[in-house]
Amino acid sequence: MSNYHEIMANDPRKKIVLVGDEKCGKIGLIFNYFSGALPNPNEPQIYKEYSTEIEVECQKVPIVLWIVPAQEHYSLTRVTTYEYSKPLLCI
Repeated sequence: MSNYHEIMANDPRKKIVLVGDEKCGKIGLIFNYFSGALPNPNEPQIYKEYSTEIEVECQKVPIVLWIVPAQEHYSLTRVTTYEYSKPLLCI
């Protein structure tokens, strides 16, 4: 196992990937969840990641949310983000 795969396999954070069509609300969903605000429309949001902790059954669980574009020209790079993700949320 390569060093990268070893690190990713042992990462305690739960990786969640959000995939959806352009302008379907992926970024707004994340910003609203994290800050209760809407994102800056002038800031590029492609392949961004956001980290936080959530509480599950009285235990804190670190998560990292990845926003991934669904446009066809991102299809090859998009698939690489799925590796080591726990759930995948399609919006």
